[in-house]
Amino acid sequence: MKEQSRRKFITLLGGAATWPLAARAQQAARVPRIGWIAIGTPQGSEFFEAVRQGLRQLGYVEGQSVIIEPRWPADIGDRVPELVRELLALNVQVIVTQERLCP
Repeated sequence: MKEQSRRKFITLLGGAATWPLAARAQQAARVPRIGWIAIGTPQGSEFFEAVRQGLRQLGYVEGQSVIIEPRWPADIGDRVPELVRELLALNVQVIVTQERLCP
């Protein structure tokens, strides 16, 4: 009886020891998502392209090791809360906002 109890205890202990490893593996497998809100269109957005290029230089592959969720409204107006809720529903880790500056 003692041997059986000892085996159960060792099995439980071993299982409990692997929980943190499983949790870390799930976190490591999570692909970071970047939310992006900017007025206009992606064409000609030097800042957007610079960020994408910087991510590539750091070894990120868009769509594989990082996901960018851009939103390009023609005019922000009252849509900011709606766009932020939409991006948060996608579980983005950060939201970048970009304002076009007039020359």
